[in-house]
Amino acid sequence: MALPVRIFILLLISLLCISKPSQGQVTIVSVSPTPVCAGAQITASYSTASSGSKTLTLFLYRSGAADSTQLTQITTNNISGTIDAIIPSNTIGGSYTVRIKQLITSPTTSTAISPKSPVFTINAIPTPPSVSNITYCTGTSAVPLSATASPGGTVLWYTSALDNQSYSAITPSTTTPGATTYYASQLVNNCESTRQSMTVTVLARPSAPLVSSNSVTYCQGAATLPLSATLSGSGGTLNWYGPTGNVLAGAPTPSSSATGSLDYSVSQTNNGCESDKVTITVTINAKPALPTVTPLNVCQNTPPVSLASSVSAVGTLKWYADASTTTFSLVAPTPPTTTAGITIYYVSQTDGNGCESDREPLKFTVFALPAAPAVSPTPVTYCQDVTAVPLVATAAPGGTLNWYDVATGGTSVASLIPSTAASANYYVSQTVNGCEGPRATINVIINAKPARPAVTTPVAYCQQATASPLSATAGAGNSLRWYGTAVTL
Repeated sequence: MALPVRIFILLLISLLCISKPSQGQVTIVSVSPTPVCAGAQITASYSTASSGSKTLTLFLYRSGAADSTQLTQITTNNISGTIDAIIPSNTIGGSYTVRIKQLITSPTTSTAISPKSPVFTINAIPTPPSVSNITYCTGTSAVPLSATASPGGTVLWYTSALDNQSYSAITPSTTTPGATTYYASQLVNNCESTRQSMTVTVLARPSAPLVSSNSVTYCQGAATLPLSATLSGSGGTLNWYGPTGNVLAGAPTPSSSATGSLDYSVSQTNNGCESDKVTITVTINAKPALPTVTPLNVCQNTPPVSLASSVSAVGTLKWYADASTTTFSLVAPTPPTTTAGITIYYVSQTDGNGCESDREPLKFTVFALPAAPAVSPTPVTYCQDVTAVPLVATAAPGGTLNWYDVATGGTSVASLIPSTAASANYYVSQTVNGCEGPRATINVIINAKPARPAVTTPVAYCQQATASPLSATAGAGNSLRWYGTAVTL
């Protein structure tokens, strides 16, 4: 063939190749969305010159890496369209491109690789947030669930592993015992992690502890015992609280120094859950006042009297032999009076609350009877019908004389003048400390008047005559005593 002809043919073939696309050419027009999360779907738009049947395989390339990952493969007759593919969920974040490999098997086998697509961004799936299981007791106040997200991450909450309804916060209910599972994921760069489960356990509160009585009563100043309670059920510990709600280290021993009422409370804790509190009211009743006592003085050998006669009280009396003994009697003592001396008894009173006062000492004194007073002289002698003077006796210091005209009984006088009509015995005692001793006897002797002397009367004289002594004759053993006016005796 001539050279000009061959040149013409080559030019013609070249023109034909330029004017008509190659059957193997394939191009990626776009990739969306971008950015896209690992595990999500992308859509690659393509065009190809081949109108026949062909297989299109989509490959993923990470920028700067030589390896690729096959995403999907389709068979189509279309010269343009889209290919949907899922990004592997473990794909690390970064810049990526995709390419399409086209395979044509008819009429002849040929392959073609598209140029790289526009660069798009894949965001990695974040790790799940960090969560911890929590436990509540029934009826306690719960707080919103919490999880620790990555920097910039947002936590999403779910009530099931598959539910698509998410919540920004969930506050669990504590009304019913049991366990509930919640799920948390986190959103970073609009990509959501897998869900991390957490369990919220609600434990039933234990029953309140048992107390023998909700009220405890003491008297002021009495010894008190620690309050007590019994756990209901097995295990657990008791919790004690003071009147202001303050936590106590153990069972309190209430003070009885001040009167009034105070409320203590006790609960029990099982598995970290506390029961309701049981209130124990401690009441301190005031001591009654001391009984009013008057010292009791009696005389020796007088009839015994009850000490109750010297006490005034509104409560029930208790009698003690000393200040410290615990033995008492409800019957007032009636001490003997045979021996002189002082004895101290103690008495208290108990009021309607069963509270006992302090003990009040009662002084019981038995005074010895004084001796009979000293009398001198005795006997005392008077002449009949003369004027007598008060009888005399000497009392002991502090003593008072009592005069009688009878040996026993009778009524005493402070001073006594004996009669001179006839001889008689008179009596005197003395009183010391209110006690009268025996009577001393004073014998008063009244001597009878002698008979009148014998006289001669009348006696006559002449005026101016010399008179002689008058004469009278006395009885035997008697002496004369003369009386007259203007005479010489």
